[in-house]
Amino acid sequence: MSASPKRFAVCMDYAFSNFLLDVRTGINRLLDEKGMEAVFFGVGNLNPKNPEDSLKKLFFEMISPAEFDGLILVSATLAHNGQNEELLAIINRLSSLPIVSIGPSVAGEPSFTFDNISGMRTIMKHLLDDHGYRDFAFVSGPMSNREAWLRKEIYLAALDEAGIKRDESREFEGNFNAPSGYEAAVTFIEKRKIRPQVIVCSNDMMAAGVYNALADRGISVPFDIAVTGYDDHQISRTVSHQFTTASQSFDTLGYHAAKHLASIVEGHEAPVSPPWQPQIRIRNSCGCVDFTRRMPERIDGATALYSEVKDVLTTDKTEVLRRWASMVTTIMKDQKSRHELEQVLHMVSEHTLTRTGEALPVELYAYLLEEYGHRTYTDYWRTILHTQSLRILLERLHGELAQDLRIEKHLATCSEIAEVCGANKAALLRFRSFGKTDNGAAAIFSFNIAYPHNRAGSGSWFPPRGTGSLVANMILDDERSYGFVLIDERIPEVSAFDQIRISSIAITKDILAIAKIQRLNRRLKSENTIRQRTENKLKEAISLVERMSIEDELTHLYNRRGFLAMAEQQVKYLRRQQTPFYVLYADLDGLKIINDKWGHADGDLAILSAGQVLKKTLRDSDLVARLGGDEYTALVLKAEPPNYPAIKARIDKAFDEKNRELGREWTLAISIGHFYSGVDCTMSLEQMMEEADTDLYREKQLKKGSRHNAEYGRH
Repeated sequence: MSASPKRFAVCMDYAFSNFLLDVRTGINRLLDEKGMEAVFFGVGNLNPKNPEDSLKKLFFEMISPAEFDGLILVSATLAHNGQNEELLAIINRLSSLPIVSIGPSVAGEPSFTFDNISGMRTIMKHLLDDHGYRDFAFVSGPMSNREAWLRKEIYLAALDEAGIKRDESREFEGNFNAPSGYEAAVTFIEKRKIRPQVIVCSNDMMAAGVYNALADRGISVPFDIAVTGYDDHQISRTVSHQFTTASQSFDTLGYHAAKHLASIVEGHEAPVSPPWQPQIRIRNSCGCVDFTRRMPERIDGATALYSEVKDVLTTDKTEVLRRWASMVTTIMKDQKSRHELEQVLHMVSEHTLTRTGEALPVELYAYLLEEYGHRTYTDYWRTILHTQSLRILLERLHGELAQDLRIEKHLATCSEIAEVCGANKAALLRFRSFGKTDNGAAAIFSFNIAYPHNRAGSGSWFPPRGTGSLVANMILDDERSYGFVLIDERIPEVSAFDQIRISSIAITKDILAIAKIQRLNRRLKSENTIRQRTENKLKEAISLVERMSIEDELTHLYNRRGFLAMAEQQVKYLRRQQTPFYVLYADLDGLKIINDKWGHADGDLAILSAGQVLKKTLRDSDLVARLGGDEYTALVLKAEPPNYPAIKARIDKAFDEKNRELGREWTLAISIGHFYSGVDCTMSLEQMMEEADTDLYREKQLKKGSRHNAEYGRH
C-alpha cells in the first residue's frame, strides 16, 4: 500500500487573481513532479477592520501538522496593506510546520523574492545613461507594500546619484492597478501642468493606465513622453503598446519556493536561494528601437516555434506568411498552448520592432495578433457560456433547496454543477456550530463527490489525502462563517470558484432563513396561543412603526410630518362644514439660556413640559405638534365665536401652574402667534402657519424690554 502523498497549504489573498496565476502554475509544476498535493486558501488581506477578512482567518486555524506537511505563504500579497503584525502572529502560531514565503520574509522563514534593487536600478541606469533623460515623474505602488516602497527608494536614489533634485509634485502613489496609472497621468499633465520626458511606473498595469491617459490626450509614447513599467506582466505582453520593464518570472518563483519546501519535508538540505535577478526588457516605450542584443530569454515551450520563424526570414514574404500560418494553425489546435502562443507573440513583437536586416515583416506580426485575437475572442465566449450554464444550475439548486432543505435529495444537480466546472472532486462542508471552532467539532460534509468518506475524521477539517489539490473558499457574510467549499484546483474556468462561492453564500443564508421559518411554523401549528401572540406582536410592531413615523420622540406629540398629514384632512373637513378654526404657532422663551446655564437635560425637560401643557390645555379634538427644536403648532377646532384671548389666558395659567409643579430655578414660558381662519378663508395650511408665525414674531417683539424678559432665568 503506497504512502499518503505530502500535502501543502498555500495561503494567498485571492487564490486565482491575475497576479497569482503564474505563482500557482509554478507551484503545480513542482507538485506534479513530486506527486504531492496542496490546498489553496484565499484568506483575504488580513485587515482586522474588515469583517470578511477576520472571518477568513478561520482558515489558519484549520492548518495543522495533522492536516498539512508544510505551508507556502504568499507574503507579497498578504502584506499588501501592511498587515505584517497579523502575518507574524500567524507564523508564530504555525511554527511547528515548515514554512516558506513568496515575497518578503516575515519571521525569518526562507523567502523567495526578486531583487527589486537591481531591477529598478537597471531601468533607471538605462533611462539616465542610454537616453540621457533628466526630467522624470514616478508612479509608485501603495507605500504600505514593501516592494512598492523599495522600488520608489531605488528610483529616488538613482535621481540623487545623477544630481537630479527630488520634486514631490512629480510623484504619485497608485495601487498597482491600471486606473490609478490613468489618474496619475491626468494629475501630472492636467492638474500639476507637468510634461516630463519619462514617466517611470512601479508595475506594467499602472504603465498601461498611464499610456491610455496620454493617448486620450493626443500625447505620443515614446515620442512625446516615454513610459516604463515593472514585472513584465503576462497581460502586458499581448497588447500593441509594450513597455520597457523588468521581467520577473513568478512561475519560476512559485516552482522554486515549492521545491525548497518539498526538500525540507523530505529531509534534504535546502539552501536558501538569493533574491532572483529581474531581466530588463528593452522595448520601444522608452524610446529604443534597435536592441536585438537584449532579446529575452527563450521560453522552452516557444523556442522551437520562434527559431522556425527566424529560419524563414530570408525567404520571400509570401513563403513566410504561408509557413507562419501553418505553424499558428498547429499550435492553435492544442488546448494547452495558450501560454506558448503568448510567448511567441512576445518574442515576435520585439523582433518586429528592430531595424536590422532580418526584421520580421509587419504583416507577420499583424497576422499573429489577429490569430491571437481570434483565440481570445473564442475564450471569452466560452467563458461567457460556461458562466451562464453554471449560473442556471446554481439557480436550479437554489430553487430545489427552497422546496426541500435536505441536500442529499439534490445530489444529481450538485454533480451536474461539478461536471460543468470540470471538477473531478468537490465538497460542501458546514460547521456544526456555524462559525465556531469548537474542539473536535470539525466539519460535516453536506455534499461530496470522489471522496471515500462522508465526513472528515475526528478533529479534521478536510478529506483524506490522496484526492489531489483543492481550492478552499469560505462561505460567510459580514457576521458569521457557515462552512466552506472545496473544489478541484485544476478546473479549466477559474471564474467558477468565485461564482460558486458567491452562490453558496446566498443559498446558505436562504436555507438558514427557510429552516428558521419552518421551525416557527411547526411551533405555530401546535401552539395556537403562540400564533395569536405572534400576530398581536406583529400588529403592535406595525402600529409602532406607523406611530414613530408621525410622532415626536421626546414629547409624543405629532411631529411635522404627522401634523401636516392630519391637519390637511381636518382643514378640508372644517371648510366643507363651514366651521372656523385657529392655527397657533409657538416657541419657548429662553431655551438657549436654560441649555447653557442648567444643561441640556433641563432643556429637554422644558421642551417636554411645554408640550404637556399645550396638550392638556387644548381640547382632545385639537391637533398639537412639535415641529422641531422649541417650536410648536396647533389646530384649534370650532372657534366660533372667535375668542383667542380666552385660549391664551388658559395656556398662560397652565404654564404658571406647571412652573409651581416643576419648582426649577428657571421659568417655563412660551410665546404664541395665532391666525383665525373664517368660513371665507382659502389659504393653504402652510400659508396659515406662516401668518401665525408672523404674529408670533410680533409678540416676541412686544416682550423685548419687558420686566418678564429682564428677570427671566433669575428666579
